[in-house]
Amino acid sequence: MNKLLTLFLLSVGTLSSAQIDLDSLKLELEKTHIQVRGSNNWNAYIIKYLNKDSLTEYTIPFDREGNIDESIFGIAMTHYEHDEIHRHKVHRYYDKYGKLHFGDWPPIIVYTYNDSGQLANYAYYVNEWQPVKQFAKTSYIYNKFGDVVEERKFDYDTSYVLRGMYSIERYAYKNDRRTVTKTYHDSVGNLSLGRLGYYMEETTYKSKQREIVLETRYLDQTGALMDVPDRPLNTVHAMKKYIYDLRRGFVKIELYNAKGELVSERWTRDKR
Repeated sequence: MNKLLTLFLLSVGTLSSAQIDLDSLKLELEKTHIQVRGSNNWNAYIIKYLNKDSLTEYTIPFDREGNIDESIFGIAMTHYEHDEIHRHKVHRYYDKYGKLHFGDWPPIIVYTYNDSGQLANYAYYVNEWQPVKQFAKTSYIYNKFGDVVEERKFDYDTSYVLRGMYSIERYAYKNDRRTVTKTYHDSVGNLSLGRLGYYMEETTYKSKQREIVLETRYLDQTGALMDVPDRPLNTVHAMKKYIYDLRRGFVKIELYNAKGELVSERWTRDKR
């Protein structure tokens, strides 16, 4: 843990109940760290502190009166640690009382990398030593090109794959790595129905850099097109086609059913 952060830990019995004096930490950071202000979506202000020597970063939102405030997720401070090449190392999240905060995501996330510099896994912790129950870690396996070929979700024991219908995701590449097929599997490797209602998702990109998507297909266990619900449009579709440069700054998305019939279309911002 960062030395400066440790100075402001107020131990209450055990490490799991340790608190941070956010006001004192904020005052100390203001003396020595880079300070950047920027308005957020809740009309508050955020200060970001980046200590280039220790490669740590603090984000502490505060209101118009200068009091430390919480985001809508209940977070009053985020503490990021990076390694020597600026990759994520540890993320910690705290509430306005200085306690580790478990909101929409766990209070501590730890990132580990393999010998090739790729993300090997990230793990969720309730405190500095205790992993969360159930979904506690995600690990990755890569091919010789650096593409992910398997993603596994583990429980708190981290020795067993998380029990569930789609605890393993596998990726296959073809068409000069421009087409990626993602399949869902249960904890013993059997093909499984994914969370969004299909067994496979096949996406074709314009190039092997896979920055511009051309088409996405949703498949059943045999590899045939299958209709899946699209809740925002209240319809079903089996395939999406992306058409560029018809309207400046926008992309046209055409939705087709399993029979190959056009069922609807919509426009979205072109983020290229």
